[in-house]
Amino acid sequence: MSDIVIVADDVQEGVDSTDVGVIVGDDGRTMLVHTDIDGMVQLDIIERRTDTPIFSTTFAPGSTGPLYDTPQVDAYWADMDLIGFNFRRKVTVAELALQGAVERGGRTYDHVYRFNRVGGGVTRAIFRHHITAGAI
Repeated sequence: MSDIVIVADDVQEGVDSTDVGVIVGDDGRTMLVHTDIDGMVQLDIIERRTDTPIFSTTFAPGSTGPLYDTPQVDAYWADMDLIGFNFRRKVTVAELALQGAVERGGRTYDHVYRFNRVGGGVTRAIFRHHITAGAI
């Protein structure tokens, strides 16, 4: 299993967050594309202090997002490198509310994505968000 842990900036409470990065396979170099994935992508959001899942969903990887077949460089990423990212998914406050979930200020949450690969194995990406008190 290949794990990628991306520590994100602080996210203000009550504001949508975006998970964006480079998801690679077992070789640690090759970007995953949607044809590498078997079925749906699983997202679980876990509150780290209590290790409590607060939200769960699945979605299709797509070829034009959220798992891109070609690297993307946009205004957000331009300061990072010229290679680009291959994964971006927005987690909205409204989406969380559908399951009664709220990311509360002063807590840290892991957005854990599981990509089941064609031919077996799982690639897991973790986006860690510390929520700062704010909007709600």
